[in-house]
Amino acid sequence: MAESVIGIGGIRSDQVLISIHDDATSRLMMARFVERDDGAENRRAIIGYLQRHGRPLAVYTDHAGHFGQWLAKKEERTDTIISRALGELGVEVILAGSPQAKGRVERTFGTAQDRLIKEMRVAGISTLDAANRFLADSWVPFWNERFVVAPQNALDAHRPLPPGIDLEALFAETETRKVARDFIIRFKNRYWQIPEREARGVRPGDEVVVERRLCGDIHFRIGQRYLAVESLGRARPPATPTKAQPAKPRKQGSKPPKPAPDHPWRKQIHGGARMAMARRDKRLAEQEAARNGRPADLPDAGLASGADGRGPRRKSDAGSV
Repeated sequence: MAESVIGIGGIRSDQVLISIHDDATSRLMMARFVERDDGAENRRAIIGYLQRHGRPLAVYTDHAGHFGQWLAKKEERTDTIISRALGELGVEVILAGSPQAKGRVERTFGTAQDRLIKEMRVAGISTLDAANRFLADSWVPFWNERFVVAPQNALDAHRPLPPGIDLEALFAETETRKVARDFIIRFKNRYWQIPEREARGVRPGDEVVVERRLCGDIHFRIGQRYLAVESLGRARPPATPTKAQPAKPRKQGSKPPKPAPDHPWRKQIHGGARMAMARRDKRLAEQEAARNGRPADLPDAGLASGADGRGPRRKSDAGSV
């Protein structure tokens, strides 16, 4: 598969001829003139080929960016729409390292740039549509009759397409977007609303795959499920204000619950925190005793001063006088 720039009728000299050849027989499988050599036109050509002939074992292409390019170390290559789609169909993409590697198709372009231009000029071809009709009706049959050779193995290696495959979806440009909180998707400064009937299983923040197909249609899907969304144009609808929920009144006289003495959090406190709690309990006990006019039941009440004045000692150590 390759492209060549060819002039049509002397009017324009930048028309591009895309052709696909069978490497075993030199048969011209398809040929098409296009306005420009870009990824979209090459995808259209591949889709037409697959619909007509089925899946080949491999596709041999040049190093154009829409087919893929090897990275610096040549251990990996960039993944493109064409390489990804053909990979899902089980078709290998082989990137040629030089024009000589595609010698058969390059020689075909040499013939086309000489003989094809002259024949179109004689036939009075001056438009793109007329040139494509001439290719299908005259040039491709002439080439296949004149230059096709018999293969060593006559078995056709093309395989049928998988049942139910959608080539337009497979070769579509894809991007991801997130569902907003109001179930609106924004893409290319336009907005689409997910209606309530389609919102089952969809949550705000979910990633949606946006497909831009060659026909110009835009489709939205989550996984393998397509969503029937409604276009809102470029104007986003205003957000619906939500009513603030009134705070629940707190009951009068209610106090936060106090953990029990054997609560696990009390057992996990060690060191300085336990001493701080003991000082706090002592202070609270003294304040409670002062209000009630009775001695405080302090945690360290078991300490007493020794009779010899040598400092405090325990009650059990104090003898009778």
